Amino acid sequence: MLNLIRDDRKDNNRTGTQGPPGPAGPQGIQGPPGTTGTPGATGITFLNGTNLYRVVANSTEAGPDDASITSFAECDSGDAPVNGLSAYFPVANSNGTLSYTGTNVFLILVSNSLPTGYITTVTEPAEFDEVQSLVTCFDNPPLRP
Repeated sequence: MLNLIRDDRKDNNRTGTQGPPGPAGPQGIQGPPGTTGTPGATGITFLNGTNLYRVVANSTEAGPDDASITSFAECDSGDAPVNGLSAYFPVANSNGTLSYTGTNVFLILVSNSLPTGYITTVTEPAEFDEVQSLVTCFDNPPLRP
């Protein structure tokens, strides 16, 4: 005898519209820790002849009507002054006064910039008085050739 099975489904194998998403499941367990990364390069730990250099500014000579004379020795862009030196060469009977020596700190007061060199100022110089600045700079990488 032959049994015939009848299929009375009305959907004809079609999919209906998707329902809303269900609630989130519980938090999974913590995974194992990852591997330790490789250490970075060591930074500068000392100052020496390989990461310091000197800049000697041209000397400034006073003219007959100068109220002050200034010399500024500047580090390369991105480098920082470590030390400075002022040289004042007065003529005989000069009343000039070494009035300011130091890093150019006025830049720090105006902005977030670091000092870039060393400045020396003489007030009331006599004609032919000279002033000169020298700065020792830290050579931030990339290093000078």
